[in-house]
Amino acid sequence: MKFWAIVIAILILLVMITVHEFGHYLAGKIFKFKINEFSIGMGPALIKKKKKNGEIFSVRLLPLGGYCAFEGEDEDKKEVENAFNSKKPWQRIIVLVSGAFMNFLLALLVIIIMFSCYGETSYSAYEVKPDSAYTYVLADDDVILELNGKRIMLTTDFVKSLNGKKKGDVVKAKVLRSGKKRTIKVEMRENVNCKDVTDVSTVCKALGIATIAKISTKDGVYDVAGSGFRDGDLLLKLKDFDGDYSQEK
Repeated sequence: MKFWAIVIAILILLVMITVHEFGHYLAGKIFKFKINEFSIGMGPALIKKKKKNGEIFSVRLLPLGGYCAFEGEDEDKKEVENAFNSKKPWQRIIVLVSGAFMNFLLALLVIIIMFSCYGETSYSAYEVKPDSAYTYVLADDDVILELNGKRIMLTTDFVKSLNGKKKGDVVKAKVLRSGKKRTIKVEMRENVNCKDVTDVSTVCKALGIATIAKISTKDGVYDVAGSGFRDGDLLLKLKDFDGDYSQEK
């Protein structure tokens, strides 16, 4: 496992460096800088190809770096046409910062892809206990948006928002019921003394529900940046339960 973790880390580093150096390369081409070589990796060259304009593209043995070599970058060759130091200062500045800018765009793209794939997640009450007054405030399939003033994004948020509450304490819950947001009050049925943030079952008992069902939206990143869950969101039940379900009154 450690071996593959190291391999993945090296590959991620290689991608980041390649994108960074490509930013320098792209800006250099726009402003007609003379580029001697664009290299992926360091050390002895495995692949080396020279273009008609004299630029060299290479892939090297060690995947621990890379570079974009400009003519006159390390020397004051102002007399050489299109050398790095012969260009205007503002053009050189753009070439220098373009690498970091490309890394920023890469990070933004990764975040967008992640949220587009996974969407936003929230949780609904499932199988509210029919033997108590809690049936009247928390209903089956209520989408729990907030508990005790804290937004619920992960299962661990249930524990963080209610841990330490005592039996009889009343907390406010914002829920989505039948497409409409409501703020209700829920009285704790038991003390909430969770050993860790994954102890969701203790919170469920205190809320008077058997479990929670996971909800994922269809719209992904748009809901994350927008107003949250809407009528028509897709409900994914983690498990089917048999028995009587309480009715909202």
